[in-house]
Amino acid sequence: MRKLFVLFFFVFLNCWVYAQQNTYVFNHLTSKDGLSQSSAIAIHQDQLGQIWIGTRDGLNKYDGTKITVYRSEPDNPNSISNNDILTIQEDAEGYLWIGTYNGLNKYNPKTNTFTRYFHTQDDNSLSNNVVWTLKVLTNDKICIGTTEGLSIYDKTTNTFTNYLNKVEFGEEAGTHITSILEAQNGALYLGTHKNVLKSKTASNPQFEVVNTQESLYIQDLIEAKNNVILIATQTKGILAYAPQTKTYAPYALKNAEVMDNKNVRRLLFDADGNLWAGTY
Repeated sequence: MRKLFVLFFFVFLNCWVYAQQNTYVFNHLTSKDGLSQSSAIAIHQDQLGQIWIGTRDGLNKYDGTKITVYRSEPDNPNSISNNDILTIQEDAEGYLWIGTYNGLNKYNPKTNTFTRYFHTQDDNSLSNNVVWTLKVLTNDKICIGTTEGLSIYDKTTNTFTNYLNKVEFGEEAGTHITSILEAQNGALYLGTHKNVLKSKTASNPQFEVVNTQESLYIQDLIEAKNNVILIATQTKGILAYAPQTKTYAPYALKNAEVMDNKNVRRLLFDADGNLWAGTY
């Protein structure tokens, strides 16, 4: 009887440990905690461990104990340019780059101020004021995806170089940039509302259409093993693109039933190699 009890105990313990490894506990931050608005569009953890949350009504900083809200102030040019936050990135110097529905912003944590960048008549300005996505490149330049193409900001010259406007690239590629990926081999991938574009290098971008044989609304790009590019789409779930063979295939999931929603918005690999997918 004692042997049977010990055997049962170890079986129970093993099952309990396994269950614990697959249990996730969530804490909630809401307007009751000071969050400016409930639609969290962009989230970023900075070098100090603080969580930045972009909503439809303001930028929020959560330091683990309290939330600080940043909103646009009409009479303050050092405030953020717009309250509708779409994307957040951080560069090596600790500056935060925030894309909004009206302008690009650089946040200086030392002065607690924002520098605003807008589209103007100047050819070296931002391509459009609606900034959907950002990526800090390995060369420390800022890659900005807007409604009217791609802008690359050079800190040393304080200028933008613009790519993929309708005149030079046409309608096939799509000028609405939704996602940006710098691959490990140095290639630069762009997702648009119609297709995937690729440049062999980010230092001198020359884009070509990665033909999907159909128009696809791309929402995120991420690199997996063996240089395979995973593509989050609005209607086709997750696709896997193999650059070596230039072929597409549906990405096979172990638990396919959890991905019945084909509108995939974000992809992330965690430190253990697990793929997280955020859907609509």
